[in-house]
Order: sequence, then C-alpha cells, then structure tokens
Amino acid sequence: MKSKKTTKVILYSVLVFVLALAVYAFAGQKMSFEEAIQKKNRTVVKKQKNHIQNASIKAMSREERQKQYIQTLRRKAEQTANGNYAYLKQKYELGTLHMFDAETIMQLGFARSMKSVSLLCNMLTTYHGAEIRIASAKALGSIGDLKAIPVLIEALAHEDYLTRVAAAGALVKLGKSDEAFAVLAEVAQKQNVEKWKIDVEDRVEQYSGKIKEQKREEYASSFRNASLPRKAITHLGKIGSEQALDAVEPALYDVDEFVRLRAGGVLMESERKGKAIPVLEAIVSNPMITKSVRSAALSAIASGKGKKERAILEKYKKSSNRYLSGKAEKLIKKIAGK
Repeated sequence: MKSKKTTKVILYSVLVFVLALAVYAFAGQKMSFEEAIQKKNRTVVKKQKNHIQNASIKAMSREERQKQYIQTLRRKAEQTANGNYAYLKQKYELGTLHMFDAETIMQLGFARSMKSVSLLCNMLTTYHGAEIRIASAKALGSIGDLKAIPVLIEALAHEDYLTRVAAAGALVKLGKSDEAFAVLAEVAQKQNVEKWKIDVEDRVEQYSGKIKEQKREEYASSFRNASLPRKAITHLGKIGSEQALDAVEPALYDVDEFVRLRAGGVLMESERKGKAIPVLEAIVSNPMITKSVRSAALSAIASGKGKKERAILEKYKKSSNRYLSGKAEKLIKKIAGK
C-alpha cells in the first residue's frame, strides 16, 4: 500500500512539474511573440524616421548638406578631443610623434580645441617632422585663437617650404592675409623654385639606399612643381583682393596643367574669368591630359554660369568623347537647376 501511495505522489509531482514547464514555456513563447511585435514596431518607426530624414536631406541644397555633414564630423571630433590631446601631448613629450599622427592633430583643429593651442604652437615651432608641423599649422588656423598668430608668422620664415605654406594658409584663415601674402605669391609664381627646401623625410623613411634618394627627389619635385603652387593659389583665391589675383594670373600659363587648372578655377570666380576661360578650354580639349583633369576644367568653366560658358558646355555636349559629353550634359542641367 505504501509503495502505491508513494508511486501516486511521485506521479503527481511529475505531473505538476510537467504542467509547470508547459506554463513556463507558454509564457516564454508569449513573451517572445510580444517582443517580436515590439521589435517590428521599432523597425517600422526607425524606417519612417530614416525616410523623413532622407527626404529632408534631399530637400536641402548642396551647401546645406555639406554644412550638416561638417557639423556631424565636428561633434564627433569634439567628443574625442580630450583623449586626442592627452595622447598627442604624451607622444610629443616623448619625441615619438609620427606622420600618421597628423590626422589626430587635425581632429583637434576640427574640434576647435582651445586647450590644444599651446601644444600645437610647440609642435609647429620645435618638432622635426614636416607632416607634424603642417598639421599643427592647419589645426591652429581651424581653431582660430589669435594667440597663435606670432608663432605662425615666425613659421613663414621656416626653411621648409611645406611649413611656410601651411602657416600662410592658417594666417589667411585668421585674417592676417597681409602677413601671408609674400610667401603665397612667391610659391604661386614659383619664384626661385630650384632653391626651395622641401622636407619629405617623413615620407621616405621607409625606404633605403638609392630608392630612398629617388623617392626623396620625386616627392620634392611634385611639391615644387604642382602641389605647393596649387595650395598657394587656393589661399590667394580666399584672399580675393586685386593684389592676390595679380599673383594668381601668371599661373594660368604654368607648365603644369594642375597649376593652370587651379589658377583658372580661382579666376573664374572673379571679374577676370575672361582670361581663365581660354586656358581652361585648352585643358578640356587636350587629349593628352587625363580625363579627370579635363572634366575638372569643364566644371570650372561651368562655374561662370554666363552665356559664353554655356555655349562651351553645349559644344562639348555634342562631343564624340562620351565622358566629356556626359559631363557637359550634367553641368548644363545643374546650371539650369534641374
């Protein structure tokens, strides 16, 4: 009798346990179902928000979209500014900054980190690597603290021309164009170019022997003949005075097509576009020049938005070169606001 009773108790206990499991499983399935509904609703809401946001972005002008994008990047830079400052300060004190740290330096400028000004001034004045000096000068220009002006003016006389141009560009941003003008005019017009010292040691440190010497000359030549003059022309364009445009105009006839293109682009935004158009059109029509440069020259012409410029675009719209004809067609629609 006891064994039967015990058996019943065990069976009853097992039944209760099984029922409990079933109830728990059902409750779990119910919870999962409710969670799935909630997740689906969240997805729908997110899609609706994205749709509204995308529609809002599409309704913006190109300038408004660019402004919003920059604001987003600046917020991200501000969030990491303190950490970046501490990291760079430590590496500067140890003397272990590398050219790849230039991007982090630029982030301080983008964040407008006022606490970084003193450190950046020290980097510009004393650090041996050109890439670090260049980034420091640019960051100081972006931050906008007028306390950096004396240091930037001092850097205009640096033996390295990469540092000179970077400092000049920062001074233009800080409203000190008069101080920067002489350096920018010299570089835009390649005055005494063969005597320019170009510090590219950061860039060639990975090489050795004859290859290192070859790379050193390649980099230096590229900066002398194209990169630095283009930067100087851009800064002169931002100044925009008659004196600045006088310094840009001779570059229309430079041997390097990139320099001619940049000079033409700057002058197209002035009353001197009549001098720039023939130079830019000559670039567009030259089959020996890469299609990307020819396309950029066509865009520069279109920026004038006048009858003469539109006539040039219409001509290239009928070109047998599909790349240029397609580009011309897009530019015509852009000017028309379509």
